[in-house]
Amino acid sequence: MQVQTKPTFYDFTNTPVDFNIIKDGDVVVVTPDQLVPFKHSNARKRKRNTQRENEILESMKREGIRDPLKVWIETSVPSLQILGGFGRWEKAQKLGIPCPCKIHICSEADA
Repeated sequence: MQVQTKPTFYDFTNTPVDFNIIKDGDVVVVTPDQLVPFKHSNARKRKRNTQRENEILESMKREGIRDPLKVWIETSVPSLQILGGFGRWEKAQKLGIPCPCKIHICSEADA
């Protein structure tokens, strides 16, 4: 039986991201400008409901981001690339709030 370890939590909102200590499944908190879209662009393209978007913005102002973004570490040029959660990231940019992110370490093809 394999023992599962709890993910480690790191806060990089006031410091550069230390890519040497992050492991698969860890949760990091970063500022929106420390994230970049996935280089193969899988962002949502459909039009969003303005009223619903405003409700979500108000909720995020009060509570922050409750569901971490899914990010991948690009190793050739160390960066955190967003795989999922583009809408949350866009709203965090507007609000200037930190983004919790769950790290997924895998090959580029699997990302």
